[in-house]
Amino acid sequence: MATTSTETAANLILLIRDLGEFRAPQISDAMLLRWLNLSIARFYEAMVDRDESRYTSTMDIAITSGTGSYTIGYQSGEQLIQDFFRLVGCDVLDADSQSGYTTLDRADFRDRNVWSFTSKQGARFEIRNGTLQIYPTPTWSGTVRLHYVPTCPRFATTSSTFDFVDYAQDLVVFDVAVKCAIRLELDTADLVRERDRLDAMLHGKTMRIDHTGPKTVRDAYALGGRRGDFAEDVSG
Repeated sequence: MATTSTETAANLILLIRDLGEFRAPQISDAMLLRWLNLSIARFYEAMVDRDESRYTSTMDIAITSGTGSYTIGYQSGEQLIQDFFRLVGCDVLDADSQSGYTTLDRADFRDRNVWSFTSKQGARFEIRNGTLQIYPTPTWSGTVRLHYVPTCPRFATTSSTFDFVDYAQDLVVFDVAVKCAIRLELDTADLVRERDRLDAMLHGKTMRIDHTGPKTVRDAYALGGRRGDFAEDVSG
C-alpha cells in the first residue's frame, strides 16, 4: 500500500531552503514555486502509476444518438474535460444494473468496424487523438461516466497543496534543491546523488496496487481465441 501525504508549497519551500541554505533574494519564493511545479510535473506520471485511485476523478458525458465521437482532451478548442490526462475506465448509465451503471469494454482499434452490438450495454469505447470513440455509432441516447486522471495540478500560491505518494515529496525537494545549487554555482554532487536514489526508489515502487488481474495479457487472436477472449501469459 502506498503511503500518502498532503504538503503545502510553503512547507516544501521551507524544506528546500533549510536543505541547502538557499535564501532570498538570490532564490525567491516565486522562483521556487515555478521550480516546484516543473518538478511535480516531471514525476507526476510515476506517482499516478503507483496509486492511480488517489488521483482519479469522474465526469459524465451526454451521448447523442447518431454521434460516436466526443472531444475530451489534448486538442485545442472546446473540450468536455478540460483537465484530461488519461482514462481509467468507462461506464454507461443503466437502470437495469444494480449499481446503476454498466462497465463498457475497451475496443481494439482493429475491431472498430466489426462490433454488431446495438444496445448501450454492448457498446465499446476507445480513446483516440483526444476523442472518446463509441462503437458502433450509438443508436441510443444516454449518459457515459468517464473515470480519468486529471492533468498535473499546479501550485498557484504558497498555500496551495498537493497529494504525494511514497517518496515523491522528498524527491521533489531534492530535485528543486539541485536547481538552486546550480543557480548559486554550488556543488551539486550530494544533492544529485540523493535525488537519483529517491527517483529509483519511487520508480521501483510504481506498480499497480490492485493485483487481482494478470501481470500480462497475450493477444487472443494469436492464441486462436474468439473476439473478447484473453489468455493470461504465465510463461514468465
